[in-house]
Amino acid sequence: MRNASSTNKISPGTNNRSAKSLIELMVVISVAFTMLAVAANSMHLLLDVERTSTASVVGTTNFSRLANLFRDDVHAGRSVSLIPEQNEQVSTLEIQMSDVQKTVYSIQDDRVVREVRHSQEVKHSDQFSLPAGTNIFKVDGPNVSFVHRRNYSDSKRAQSSTATSREIRVDAVVGRDHRFAKLTN
Repeated sequence: MRNASSTNKISPGTNNRSAKSLIELMVVISVAFTMLAVAANSMHLLLDVERTSTASVVGTTNFSRLANLFRDDVHAGRSVSLIPEQNEQVSTLEIQMSDVQKTVYSIQDDRVVREVRHSQEVKHSDQFSLPAGTNIFKVDGPNVSFVHRRNYSDSKRAQSSTATSREIRVDAVVGRDHRFAKLTN
């Protein structure tokens, strides 16, 4: 008869365990958390870049639309006048189109409001949001300018060697489109 204890013996050198050790489990968990942290940081950076680029595209589109309308209005106008400011926060430019129609541009904080008026009644109104900065109208004879100056005092540009402010101008001449003056000569 065989000995029952000899048949259940595990020979030395073989490892038949099926469970994982606590150290292996901790290594897997730490690798998973590291991968999750890298993925979360990357997602945060991608969302920040997307937000910044969207704001830039919206700002550029708004300014482009404003510039086109401003030039068209000034070129079509008969006369232009600055309305005296009652409040230092608001600047207003009035473009007389005809005896009964005029277009009024007013600057209110970070917005430019364009109103087309017919006999003092507002027929159409547009609002253009611009980045924080200084917005002014300039009138020099028949030349009219809209100037947007943005300061970068609290941004990364202020720390670099580049300029800390940027000026964007929209110039137009009352009654004619000087961009095509060379073509008609």
